[in-house]
Amino acid sequence: MSLRRPVSLILAAALLSASVTATAPAFAKPNTGAYAKSGEAFKAQMNDNLCGSVKGYLDHAEKEADKRAGTKAAEKWSKLADSWWQTGVDLGCSWTA
Repeated sequence: MSLRRPVSLILAAALLSASVTATAPAFAKPNTGAYAKSGEAFKAQMNDNLCGSVKGYLDHAEKEADKRAGTKAAEKWSKLADSWWQTGVDLGCSWTA
């Protein structure tokens, strides 16, 4: 008798969760694509594009600084890389975290 009760409770819980899951999509609104057209989505996409460009400039400046390591020219490229890094921080790019 002690084994029968937990099994019946588990079965009842499983049936209840299945019925709730099956009816939940009926209350959902259809996807109209409104978010994709929203200003919030546009800002997110523009920020991603801008952060990608800044990352590319940063990578280039770091490569140039590495090529010229130990020379006076390396300092110029290193400062440029630092400024691109700061630009990424100011924009809130995820790769600066």
